[in-house]
Amino acid sequence: MHLVRPRGHHVSADLSASMLHRARRRGARTPVQADITNLPFPPATFDTCLTYNGLHCLPDPAAALRELARVLRPGGTLRGTTLVRGTSPRHDALFALMRRLSLFGPSGTTADLRAWLTAAGLTDITLTPSGAVTGFTARKSGTQHSRTSAKVV
Repeated sequence: MHLVRPRGHHVSADLSASMLHRARRRGARTPVQADITNLPFPPATFDTCLTYNGLHCLPDPAAALRELARVLRPGGTLRGTTLVRGTSPRHDALFALMRRLSLFGPSGTTADLRAWLTAAGLTDITLTPSGAVTGFTARKSGTQHSRTSAKVV
């Protein structure tokens, strides 16, 4: 569970209008239609960025992580989950099928995920694998000062 202090401000961003509609129904107050690889926010805007179950669908997950790191303030935290390859032959076969159907991007392994987070300039990386899903937390170097978060749905 992610708790936000009372003065916190949330922004929900997604490329999909239907996902933003779903976010509005669930109480999102600031939905923004945006491409995760080209977010319409200045650098160092958010203290926390969340991305759950979407990186594996993207053609360039590393670019998305770089962009999320760009909009994080120094000391900010990136948290998320993604499906990863290399956990079992059955999962890898399913990933291959989903790529052929153009539903998944290239995905990556847990080692790829760690490399992408590191290349995005993030540190204090924690990966938590559970089957084909890996949770991750990483921090942008520096000191955090405010309470603004973004959720990429």
